Amino acid sequence: MEMKNTKIMMMILLGNLILAFAVACFTLPLNIVVGGTTGLGLIGKALFNLPISYTVMIVNVTLFVVGYFALGKTFALTTLVSTFVYPVFLEIIQSIPYIQTISNDILLSTIFGGALSGIGIGLVIRAGASTGGMDIPPIILHKKFGFNVSAMVNLCDGLIIVALIVVYPPIQLLYGILSTVIMSYAINKVLILGENNMQLLVISKKYEQIREAFIHELDYGVSLIKMETGFTKEDSKAVLCVIPPRKIASAKETINKIDDHAFVTISPISEVRGKGFTLDREYLKTNIS
Repeated sequence: MEMKNTKIMMMILLGNLILAFAVACFTLPLNIVVGGTTGLGLIGKALFNLPISYTVMIVNVTLFVVGYFALGKTFALTTLVSTFVYPVFLEIIQSIPYIQTISNDILLSTIFGGALSGIGIGLVIRAGASTGGMDIPPIILHKKFGFNVSAMVNLCDGLIIVALIVVYPPIQLLYGILSTVIMSYAINKVLILGENNMQLLVISKKYEQIREAFIHELDYGVSLIKMETGFTKEDSKAVLCVIPPRKIASAKETINKIDDHAFVTISPISEVRGKGFTLDREYLKTNIS
């Protein structure tokens, strides 16, 4: 448990460090418009002449309280870590000489700023925490209704950026939207990183031989699904198997050796949970004579 908590904390710290680097080196130097609580602060200043820090503080505290009740004490505590660590990292990185002149090209800064921000936020969310602020509503919507986290982050930031048309020139808003789209894509990739698998569904009269080969020769876990063929209406069974992409070639070769007329479908799976994946695999005990 202690090792797991240490790993989670390291992911949170690394995510905040990458996010701070992206903002300090690419986003702020070229005044690229971004969403989040900073964007809300700009709106508050334009409409009500409120200091940006006031609006950011009000929104952050409000969403922190909402996150505490909606997502639990552990989530709130890990979010609290980001709330303090991120500004410290940002201040340290900004104080490094010449760090803000890495790129004077606004398009490159938009691309790299968005991508690195997405990687940083994705790592924090994957650790079960949040960078705070406007990251909290998408996570709540994902938990309660199953909405895609990156899509909701994209929507929230996009609405804020569009509203900032009263503050910034349209060209800055376009770069801001591009940065948000890139960030959203990067978040989604980080969230499913290392979890992509492929699902094989094999329909064959030699399903028992295929099952045996998958289990004993290739060490794959399989399931048998009762089915009825559509043309002859014969009762049969299909072999269902979920494996990493790198093992697809060996699986197809094994199937072809047993039955080169087998009907096989291969589909990408973004996440798998259970024995053999998120839980340790259990093996049947065999008697060895």
